[in-house]
Amino acid sequence: MRHGALVVIAAGSSASLVLPLYLSELRKTQSEIVVLLTKSAERFVPREVIGWLADEVITSDSPTLNPVELAMTAKAIVVLPGTAHLVAATALGLASTPATTALLASPAPCLWFPHMNKAMWDRPVIQRHVATLRESGDTVIDPESRVVYEMWRGGHGDGVSMLGPEKAVPMVNDWLDARA
Repeated sequence: MRHGALVVIAAGSSASLVLPLYLSELRKTQSEIVVLLTKSAERFVPREVIGWLADEVITSDSPTLNPVELAMTAKAIVVLPGTAHLVAATALGLASTPATTALLASPAPCLWFPHMNKAMWDRPVIQRHVATLRESGDTVIDPESRVVYEMWRGGHGDGVSMLGPEKAVPMVNDWLDARA
């Protein structure tokens, strides 16, 4: 495990398909990147693809994975993309997966880029969980409204989406600079 690296936790969302674009941009400013792929994220993007852009790729079944050590030795943790499930589980304090364990064990606040269906994002329960994360000191960047491709319908419609890499990566860098 690499100490002092930026840790990116990627949850299983359609936005995981474009994770390599974000990592490619992050490589321009971050010397070391470790990616923790959740089991569901691995269904969208193979670890081998992420391995081309990250210094280390960890999955839920990595034999040497210690999520507490990962959190305690990270430069910072960025959740990109964050699903409704990961937001809720973390807000509720459920350390039931390596990702939630790392997030809950982090000694410093984390940065979140949620990505989910608009109906899910607008649910009061999700907004309460987002508020809980913010009250705990985490920074949550709201997804932006725009026309999106909705996998469930196989077409485009009004929705919300996590910020693109051209907006998200400068926010990550500014957030890291503010913490330094």
